[in-house]
This record gives sequence, structure tokens and C-alpha cells, in this order.
Amino acid sequence: MAARVRRAGSGGATDEASERIPLTSPGPRSSDPVVRWKREARSRVLLAFAFASMAGCLFGYDIGSTASVVTADQALADFDIRGNSWQQGALVSCSLYGALASSLLLFALGEVIGRRQEILVANAMYVLGSLGSVLPPAHTSYGVGVIIASRFAYGTGIGLTMHSAPAYIAETAPSDLRGLLIAMKEAAIVLGILLGYLAGSVFSYPGGWRVIWGSASLLAVVSFAGMVNQPESPRWLAGRDVARAGESLRHFRAGEDPEEELEGIVQAAKASSSSQTVSGKLAQVWEVRRAFFIGGGLLMLQQVSGQPAVLYFAPTIFQNAGLGAQSSKVASVLVGVVKLLSTVVASLKVDSFGRVPLLLCGVGLMFASLAALSLTTWLWTAQEGSRLVIFELMALVTAYQIGFGPISWLILTEVCPLRVRGNMVGLGVSVNFAFNVLAAQTLPVLTTALGMPGLFALYASVCLLSLAFIKAVVPETKGRTLEEIEDLLGLGTRDEPGAP
Repeated sequence: MAARVRRAGSGGATDEASERIPLTSPGPRSSDPVVRWKREARSRVLLAFAFASMAGCLFGYDIGSTASVVTADQALADFDIRGNSWQQGALVSCSLYGALASSLLLFALGEVIGRRQEILVANAMYVLGSLGSVLPPAHTSYGVGVIIASRFAYGTGIGLTMHSAPAYIAETAPSDLRGLLIAMKEAAIVLGILLGYLAGSVFSYPGGWRVIWGSASLLAVVSFAGMVNQPESPRWLAGRDVARAGESLRHFRAGEDPEEELEGIVQAAKASSSSQTVSGKLAQVWEVRRAFFIGGGLLMLQQVSGQPAVLYFAPTIFQNAGLGAQSSKVASVLVGVVKLLSTVVASLKVDSFGRVPLLLCGVGLMFASLAALSLTTWLWTAQEGSRLVIFELMALVTAYQIGFGPISWLILTEVCPLRVRGNMVGLGVSVNFAFNVLAAQTLPVLTTALGMPGLFALYASVCLLSLAFIKAVVPETKGRTLEEIEDLLGLGTRDEPGAP
């Protein structure tokens, strides 16, 4: 493409030059419209990702902060709760019960309010739950009840976030960024864990747990304010308002022509049927049970592998391994740093190595780390083995972030057909939180019953089962569009009502 150059003459008139110059040069320039469009599109996608992932960060913050709050020198002391008890497990898991309840509700409601609105409601619940948790006076008969109710409210925000944020990110990102951004959502959760551990270390004075839990409201307000100005997911809108879906998609693709992509989204949305009953939704999931078996199975195994539950009790585990109260919190911060770094590296490589190789590598290393932890806590006394336990827990969280951490949610969102994605993600989140509750609630009791060697050996056996599951049933989805993945699993749109 070329343009004529007009030059100013001596009398102020312009003369049209006979020569033509190209509008573009062989290499990309900042003035090239295509380059500008791509940069603008990426910046819009990344901005939406940032605000959506903040809500996920607050899930991680709950993990890290709670690990520091439910120690003998913080909330347990203020409310006379014994360590390694069922009551300690209940205080940890009450937010997970809230997450489970909201995820079950979302499965029943499906896609009623949209991804963006879910994130907004989640942030509102975060503010309510975090502020309510710090209000009750110490050593009162009603104090623990108020905390449990507030943590339950906070947990409903977690359930909303884990249902909506992965879907929102997947449905707004282009295919070349989708895997990276969904995996980086996991990095946001891990950043929250690290921030929670840091808060526990900084505010370690008596009563500091109120500042630790209350601080979550600040980030929730920022996430809420950012999401207010973001468009709804174009894939969610496609089955409801095609014109608005086009506007949303054009926003995220900037100057690029998204008509072909929009047509594919709309065609897939036409096949979706919004069942109004839970039984109807279960029937829909049953139709695509292979996809749910893959995604839901990974989420179940992810939780009972032990690593998520260990994070809630990291300072307590370090104290049991021979470290002092403050040293255990510093060690937890180090674990959080290692976990974050490994998450970022895994996120950057998720589209290079593929999903299945990273899963196999990560879970295999988890097995080795848990086996080493079992041997260390069995063969050495607490003081002698404390340094090894720190190293082995760092290896465990690194291995988790290579495989289960970023890949499980990515696989779930990728294998879910659009026509039942809301139902499947909702049910998958419920499965995830149900087993998360089980793991967190029982860890103190299992530690007392089996001892730390037996506990880690139990988790190692789960990792062996996970390796067999991944090898047998999990497909490679790297580099495929969401529609191509449906075809790969035989879950594409049926042309005829009676087609198999």
C-alpha cells in the first residue's frame, strides 16, 4: 500500500510529488496500525486479567493469613482453642465451607448473572467477611461464632471467584495468551499466599491477627473498582445478546476484525441449553461426563495430594519440626517465595511443554518430596530434621506449582464445552472445595492419629494414584482452540437432536 506525498510550494501551494512511498516498512514499527492494534488488544486483555486475578489473590491471602492466625500466639490464644484439634481445623476450614456452599449454589444457578458480576459480588463478600472477622472481642462466648460466620461469608467470595475468574480470563483472552493467563491466575493466588505469610510475620505481636485478616478488604476494594469498568465476557454474552457480545469481543481484540471468531462463539452458544433445574444440569454434565471426569478428577486429586492443606498449617508444621514460633513464620514466607517463583516459571512454560508433561513432572516430584518428608520426620528428631523439613516442603510446593497448581484449572476450563461450561465449572469448583474442606478439616486430627511420618506417607500414596490417572485419561490440549478441544473429546455441537 502506498500514499502520495504532497509538498509545499514556494507560494504556499502544494505540489503532488510523483513518487510514492510505502506506508509500512519491512519490520514492525510503533506507527504500524496492526502493531498498535495488537498492543492495544493485549493491554486491554491484561488489564481485565489483572483485576479479575486480584479476586483470586484474595483466595491465596486467606490461605497464607489463616496459617498465621490459627497459631498458639494469635487467635487460638485469644479464644482458648487448643492446637492440633478438631476446633483448629474448623476455624481453618470455615471459609472453605463458605466456598463450597457458594459453588454449589452457582451450580444450581449456572450462568444467571455473568462472570463479571460474579467477581463484583465476590469482592463485596470479601470486604464483609474480612471486616467481620476482626470485630469480636477476645475470650467472649460469642466471639468464635462471629468469626466463623464472617469467614464463611469470605468463603462465599472464594467460591464465586473460583467459578468466574478462570472462565472470564479464558473467554476474554486470545488463544495465544489463554494458557499463560489462566496459569498466571494461579500465580496471583500464590502471590496472595505469600502476602498472607508476610502479613503473619510482620504483624506477629499479640492481637496482630486482626490486622492480618482485616487487610484483605483493601485489595477487594481495588479489584471491585477495576472490574466495574470491564466488559462482560463475550462468550457469556453470545447466547444472550449477540450485539453486546460483538462489542465486548471488539473491545478485547481492539482494531482486529473479530467477526470470524465471533461467529464461532455464537454458533457454539446456540447449542447451549440453559436447564432450569439441578437435575437438568446434572443431565447436561452427564452428557459430557468424560470431560468432567478429566477436569473434576484432577481437582479432586489436587486437594487430597496434601500440599493445599499443608499450606494452611505451614507454621504449625514447622513448629512441630523444631522451629520457634517466629522462625516458623519466616520459614513459611520462604516457602511462599519459592512457591511464587515456581508458579511464574511454570506459567511461562505451560504453552511450551504442554499440559500433560508438566502434570507428570510436577506430581512425580511431589511424590518424591512427600516420601522424603515421611522419612525425615520418622528417622530424625524434630530439632535434627527441621532444616530438611524446610527444604522438602519447598520442594513440595515447587512440584505442585509445576503440575497440579496451574494445570488443573486450565484443563478444566479447556475441556468444558461452551454449552455446559458454567455448569461444569460450578460443579468442578464444588468438587475442589469439598475435598479441600476434607483435607483442611482432617489434617490436625490425622497428624495426631498417624503422626507426621504417616501423614506424609498417606499423601505420597495419593500422588502415585494421581500419576496413573494423568497417564491414563488426561489429553494434551496445548495449542488447540476451545472448539477444537471439544472435537478432540467428541463433545462438539451435535447437528441433529437425535445424533449420538
